[in-house]
Amino acid sequence: MVSVLRKIPIRKAVREKGKSLCVAAAVFFTTVLFVMVFSTLFFVMDAAEEMMKASSPMLSDAMLSVTEEEYERICANPRVAETSTGIIVARMREPSGAGIIPLYDAEEQMARWMRYYPVEGRMPERGNEIVVSDQYLRERGLTYREDLPINLTFTYLDEKEYTETFTVVGVYKRALQPYHAILVSDDFYGKVCAYWEQCGLDPREEADRQAGVMFSSHGNVRRLASMLVMEEEIDLEEGEIYINDISLLSSLDFSTWAALLALVLLVMWLGYLFISNIFHLSVTGDARFFGKLSTNGITKKEIKKLIRRQNNILFLAAVVPALLVGYLFSAAVLPGILSAFMTIQAGGSGNGWIFVLAFAFSYLTVRVSERKPMKLAKNASPVEMKRYIGGFRRVKTVDDGDCLKKFVVRHFQSDKIKVLKVCVSIAVSILLANIFYAVTAGFDVESYVAGDLDADYIFAKESVFTNPSLNPVSYERIAREEIAGCRGLPGVEAAGGASRSHICLLPTQEEWDAFEEIWGEGAYSDPGKMWTGAYGLDAMLLQKLQPISGTIDPDQFQTGKYILLDPILSDDNKENVACYQPGDEVTVPFASGEVGTYTVMAIVEELPESMRFPGRYYASNVYLPMSEWQDKEQQDDYYLYAFDVKETFHGEWDEAIEKIIGDQSSGLACRSAKSLAEQAGRYINGLKLAGFVLSAILLAMGVLNFINCMVESVYSRSRELAILESMGIGQREIEKNLAKEGMLYIAGGFVPGCLLAVFGVYAIINMVLQESYIAYHFYPHIYLLFAVLGSVVAVLVPLAAYRQMDRKEKFLYRIRSCRE
Repeated sequence: MVSVLRKIPIRKAVREKGKSLCVAAAVFFTTVLFVMVFSTLFFVMDAAEEMMKASSPMLSDAMLSVTEEEYERICANPRVAETSTGIIVARMREPSGAGIIPLYDAEEQMARWMRYYPVEGRMPERGNEIVVSDQYLRERGLTYREDLPINLTFTYLDEKEYTETFTVVGVYKRALQPYHAILVSDDFYGKVCAYWEQCGLDPREEADRQAGVMFSSHGNVRRLASMLVMEEEIDLEEGEIYINDISLLSSLDFSTWAALLALVLLVMWLGYLFISNIFHLSVTGDARFFGKLSTNGITKKEIKKLIRRQNNILFLAAVVPALLVGYLFSAAVLPGILSAFMTIQAGGSGNGWIFVLAFAFSYLTVRVSERKPMKLAKNASPVEMKRYIGGFRRVKTVDDGDCLKKFVVRHFQSDKIKVLKVCVSIAVSILLANIFYAVTAGFDVESYVAGDLDADYIFAKESVFTNPSLNPVSYERIAREEIAGCRGLPGVEAAGGASRSHICLLPTQEEWDAFEEIWGEGAYSDPGKMWTGAYGLDAMLLQKLQPISGTIDPDQFQTGKYILLDPILSDDNKENVACYQPGDEVTVPFASGEVGTYTVMAIVEELPESMRFPGRYYASNVYLPMSEWQDKEQQDDYYLYAFDVKETFHGEWDEAIEKIIGDQSSGLACRSAKSLAEQAGRYINGLKLAGFVLSAILLAMGVLNFINCMVESVYSRSRELAILESMGIGQREIEKNLAKEGMLYIAGGFVPGCLLAVFGVYAIINMVLQESYIAYHFYPHIYLLFAVLGSVVAVLVPLAAYRQMDRKEKFLYRIRSCRE
């Protein structure tokens, strides 16, 4: 008996192809929706983590200051997958005199992790070979060549300076490193150890050793590092450990988790509407079969296992292709939409959690959906199940009035839940289709480009465009030679660049109190120190600044005696107050160590968004003439460079820029009207496709629910329909009545869906998005399309179901059937 029961689910699934197909379709569509939800989450997270990793000062999980014994214990710890080390052996001053450069003996992997690995040349191997940064060579007026000799003046531990000749064998790009460093060879470290021994010191204790660590697990890096420190009893002081925690999953706040949970529950609810209805119809259609099983002594538990086994078979048959199709669709469409909607450049993700979570939640939805139908099948008495034909009351011939109308009314009254599920699926499909179409059709590309671009061509490193939390100290800059090719192109009307350095203003107590009165306490960890940005602007970008108080005199400003400030960054700063007022004297300590005193000429609005440095601090930014900034910072690079070009030359510029950007590996990027229009086009096309697929899935859910409901309702009322025929009502009249019943079904979803769409689309565009480049319009053809499709389905499905039933069950068979 047990072996027979195990075969029943497979036989029923194969024999009842229509029901099996509907269940599989329900699982398929629900799983696709779950895959899209979790793909969105992990696509965004992986892109954000990749962006954070690309802009991180180091590539290892953690970096610790340790002794040689502690490093050996770290290497043996099972939590650690890989380690590498570097030693600071001496120090020297920067060419500007503003800071200290360590001489660093690093293993090859440590050099890679700390971003010191040479992009040209090789690592130092012997003697006085060194690797320096491109910035260091520029500041000394040198150009890298093989075996370049250079004199360095450095110190060991004491204040005594030593000068030796070194050979430059490699150069690394100075961009994101935590600090400037010069790589030396093991031979040089050996010479330093000999010096320490001559001084009576132990090199093992004097060496400033740093350990880079990659953990075996990809969990919370901060927690893993803390456990490693405790297990190996490493004595660390503040500043002697750096955690490269780029995992976003552990840092998601409550609102993000709540939004994700709400989205998952919405998909589960939509899947439940679909799957539970089909399961219920499947069980009621097999009611007599389960009645026979009960009569033959099959227990409730065995019936439950039988139903669940059949559902599991259909679930597995549908979920695998659904996972594949859902992921392929998400990988093709979602990155374009997410990249246009957010500041990150999203891409596909191979994260296995997408499939695990989609599978788990799909199965959970199936289990929840099968509860009520399973309860109906296992708890009814054998006699009841043997005679069960559904929850419909049969028509009495003694009823007064129109029997056909009462026939329809009783059907809707006795089957409200099924009717509601069909109507909700159709209504939501209409709403989504109208929202997606209205947003994409009302998207004005020209307005979008004009509002998002403040120059015809804007050049910057890719990270400046894509990383909203770019490191303000060690970001990638544009060198003059990188844009030299653009300067010679024809049609230039205006050109100019912007530079930025990270500075700390030191206000008086009165000025600090005024700042805290606007922003509040806690803006900076060190009271009295206002970290902010010092900008150097060419004349073109200076013209983009709009005064709030005071006036801008370009000629006076270029003398280098004046600065401009923008307002304090605070939602409470309604009056656009800055840290200082026009006429105030401000002392600016530059990053190079230079100091300048300037008069505030005016308070201005912040630079236009397309020209801003990504991210900012709360204090006012300081704007200076480019010549003054370069003189004080002793730099001549830019974070951004812009061109305004005559429109007739745009085509020539577009072709030239493709070659300039494509022929180099420096990370230079360009934003132009063409690139933004292409980006907007990808966004619109992706949004259209995503909207079409989502609407089609929900519409398919509603239509399949409707088909199942109508087929089940026709078969469950087969005897009642036969009674109507015996009363002289022709088959054509019955078919008309069933078609009207179908129209009522569809109208129950169409009318609310249209009403929701009219008000919902208006609210989404004008109240939620509120973008000037998206205009609200009413598109009647979308409603007409749903009306035509709905009418066709509403008429054809009941007719097909009735005629199929009439062929399978003849009139005499139906009229003789009885119901006890």
